[in-house]
Amino acid sequence: MYQTINARTNEKLLMEAMNRRICDRPNKYWDSITTAENSVYQTGDLIVDRYAKTIYKKGKCVGLTATEYEIALYLIDNVTLTCPKEAVRNMLQIRFRRKISDNTLSKHIGHLRSALGQDVDQEYILTRRSIGYKWNLPVTKRYIHRQMLES
Repeated sequence: MYQTINARTNEKLLMEAMNRRICDRPNKYWDSITTAENSVYQTGDLIVDRYAKTIYKKGKCVGLTATEYEIALYLIDNVTLTCPKEAVRNMLQIRFRRKISDNTLSKHIGHLRSALGQDVDQEYILTRRSIGYKWNLPVTKRYIHRQMLES
């Protein structure tokens, strides 16, 4: 299970199958590659593990397709911006080497919204009519200790 510990409140977040710690700062002995591999995003009640290409909600793995995961990651990476639909489509076309229509993008966004649900009455993804999409919650970069801990 993952275990998130907030230094101020000693809050813990347990996540699936293995015992792991999530901290505000990287381990001082990590090199830059290890630090990058062990960075995660925390947004609302979600933990986004880029290295494992997985999103956890309240400790449980959210089942997403590769396309839905890439859309979520793109919006989180650009949290301060409203991402135009064309930019999201272009990103998907580059990553997956296939054409994506507006309707297909809308379907993927709908499936992503269904899978993620809401965070205490706030939607994760906002739609700006005829402009694009925006990630609605603040994003914090955290660090995970991937070594198994003793139970």
